[in-house]
Amino acid sequence: MEPTLKRLWPAFWSLTLLFGCSDKTFFRADPPVSSQGLTMALVDQGCDLDQDPEMSSAYVQDTMITVQVTNASPSAATIDTSHLRLAWNKQSIPPDSRAESVTLKPGGSSRVQLHFTPKGTDAACNNAMTLSWNDAVTVEGKPVTVPPIKFQISERPDP
Repeated sequence: MEPTLKRLWPAFWSLTLLFGCSDKTFFRADPPVSSQGLTMALVDQGCDLDQDPEMSSAYVQDTMITVQVTNASPSAATIDTSHLRLAWNKQSIPPDSRAESVTLKPGGSSRVQLHFTPKGTDAACNNAMTLSWNDAVTVEGKPVTVPPIKFQISERPDP
């Protein structure tokens, strides 16, 4: 490899990693929410819309959301993803991925990836949506009330 290329090679890989691993931003999202030392922030998303094979007038929305959870409380916190709900247009669904329980030590932080599949005539990536925590978060076994996070993945109208 020529000396000039050897010097540029690390810069090339740095830019590739920087742009290849960056989070996809939301069109609109609430700021991070906090409660009892826990902070939740939307950090990444993905959304694809396809025609429902069972009903020609309906759609299937493949939605992935990543939430950064930080525990600044003095106690361990647990998140049970089976209690989370994604709401849009008067509908509400749980994550369709396998439920998991994430425990964060005091001072700990983790990204929780959630997958939802809204279906129907009103499914669309540009819908206003709300991620509700319900009884998903506990500290020392006691439920923590976490405010919902409202967001919109895309501004572009779906077909």
